[in-house]
Amino acid sequence: FDDGTEFDNSSNHGIESGPVNFTLGSGRAISGFDKALHGMKIGESKKFTLTPDEAYGEYNESLIIEYPVEIAEKGTEKGDTVEIFYDGYKFPAVVHSIDETNITLDMNRPLAGKNLTFYVVVRNIFIGDKS
Repeated sequence: FDDGTEFDNSSNHGIESGPVNFTLGSGRAISGFDKALHGMKIGESKKFTLTPDEAYGEYNESLIIEYPVEIAEKGTEKGDTVEIFYDGYKFPAVVHSIDETNITLDMNRPLAGKNLTFYVVVRNIFIGDKS
């Protein structure tokens, strides 16, 4: 983050997890990350910062939504991450507050509204079949 706090580090996930693999242009990576890696070569490293609009979007106050507490599982507490199902999709939400009658969920992505700095090293490039 801008303050230097590390939000993730693939080298901390152990050898079993291996490197992060994805196909450029597939939509599986945030758009700015995908664009920043385009054209890199094996062994090349790069440090870059993405703004919220290049990453997970701006924080949106309208995505803090109140529901009847009955939708919550027993034992749910403020700060817990829960899953919400909508229109066939699963979304994570953070419990913003909870009381006897209501649960308020923050549906923003956890990294929304943040500038994100990455340091990447291209270890390998696989060129797959285009069929």
